[in-house]
This record gives sequence, C-alpha cells and structure tokens, in this order.
Amino acid sequence: MRHLPLALAGYLEAHNGEIRTGARVNNIVVENRKAIAVRLVDGEEIRVDQLIASNVDPQHLVLDLLGEDQVGINLANKMRQYELGESVMVMYLALDSPVEYKAGPLAGKSVYVHPTPASLNYFSRLFYEVRRGWLPSEPFFLMCNDSVGDPTRVPSGKGLMKLVVQPVPYIIKGDATGKIASRIWNEAKEPFADFIIDCITQDYIPNLRGRILKRVVHSPQDLEELMPSAPRGTITHGAFVPYQTGSMRPIPELGNYRSPISNVYLCGSGSHPGAGVTMAPGRNAAQSIYQDLNLDFANTFSRS
Repeated sequence: MRHLPLALAGYLEAHNGEIRTGARVNNIVVENRKAIAVRLVDGEEIRVDQLIASNVDPQHLVLDLLGEDQVGINLANKMRQYELGESVMVMYLALDSPVEYKAGPLAGKSVYVHPTPASLNYFSRLFYEVRRGWLPSEPFFLMCNDSVGDPTRVPSGKGLMKLVVQPVPYIIKGDATGKIASRIWNEAKEPFADFIIDCITQDYIPNLRGRILKRVVHSPQDLEELMPSAPRGTITHGAFVPYQTGSMRPIPELGNYRSPISNVYLCGSGSHPGAGVTMAPGRNAAQSIYQDLNLDFANTFSRS
C-alpha cells in the first residue's frame, strides 16, 4: 500500500509541488472569512495563495485549526458532539521467518487475515465489554502480513506483521481477561499484547511467539499522541453511524466538502464516503473546489 502515497507524492513533485513532513500545524490564520496562512507549531507561517484542502479529521480542523471564533458557536458545538468511533491498538512484529497459519499456506500468502468467531454473541460480548471500559476477553484483530505485500521491507527470509486490535477502550476501567492488573495504558499495553499473542498462538499461528524478534505496541493514547488526526486512538475520522454518512458526514453543514471559511475545504476520511484507500473523498472535494473556481472538472480529468 505504501506505493500509492509514493506515487501521489511523485506526481505532485513532478508538477512543482512541495511536500513538508514533520511540520505540525498549530492553526489556520483567517482574515475576513478567508484563510491567509497556515501557522506551524514552531511559529512559521506558510502563506495561502488560493485555498486549503484539509484531510485531517474534521473535529480537529473545526475546533483546533480554525476554532470557535471563526466557525461560530453552533457549528463548534455540533462538532464537539461528533462521534469519533472505536479506539484501536496497533502492534508491529519483526519476525525471524514467515509464520505458518493453522488455516494453511494460503493464509500466510494473504496480505490481510481477519479471523472472526462465527457468532453474533461474540460481537455482542466484545462491544459490551469495551463500552464498559474493559479490556476485552476475546479481542478482535486484523492480522496484516506486511512482508507478503512488500518483501523489500524485510531482510531475505524474515517476516513483518502488523496487528490492528479493534475495538479497545480509550480509558481502561476494567479487565475482562483476568490477566491485566493496571488501568493505565502505558502499563497495561505490554501485558495486553502478551495476552493477544497467546490468543493468536493458541488459535491461529502456533509458532508465532517463537518467531518474534522485536515488538512495538501503540495504545490508542500513543496513536493520538503520534497523529493529531487519530483522536482517542481512532483511525476513521469519525464513527460510521447512519447520521454520519453520505451528505451528513461529518455533519450536514460540512457535507458538501466546504467549511465556513470560503477557501478551506474538507477532503479526508471525515467526508463521504469515509475511510479506506479509495481516494473518493478527495475526488469529491475536488469537484466542489472546481465548481467554486468555475473550472470544468470533467474536461480537466478526461485529458489526464
């Protein structure tokens, strides 16, 4: 999947675009209902020539980067009520060799393996536990065989796996596993990771624990600290609930990819159709931008 952002970056740079990494934004400077600059946390200001297309989560954009003074109290209050969705924990495993699944070699050759107990009662219990703030007794996780999708990421003969555990509580109030003593994520994440590895070793990959060379675990609070667009350790820029979909995503007032600031647009997963590697929110936002600039969207891209 990493080749897609690399291709997009290459296209942008080939057309005289500049990419800045590690440049965290503090706020958007607005004058007369128009964005004039992006101010970084170090105080540097990057002037806005024409417009801003923002793919940060919409709550962060509205409340932090623009602020209540610019968007108005009504819109700000609506975004404070915006549902973020379920928190996740992510674990990265460097492996001494590729793993062998109980399910057979095809699972080991797959980029994604999503083991799911065949029971609605399982999901009912899982969400009951997590929404009470408990670490779940039977975690739900996605196993990503990253070195299968891109063998260049590891030395020959080695393996790389990513585990996305979702949902988990953002604030731990209890433990349904019966094995985790701490209620603080920084203290609980490694024991909980051990529990998950035990679950996988028992049910799916018998040789997993013996193949692990190194492990890195990010709790939902770690993810929030690393990425401003992962509030509460969520990764979809907003919950997928009926009243936050379609033209109501993120909220009806922002559902057409436009913000209250005339030249600030929303183009990320917090807009329709939402998260996933579709690039559809960006394409949809581009149509709104082209319309406002009186440009012919269809004719432009038919020549590309």
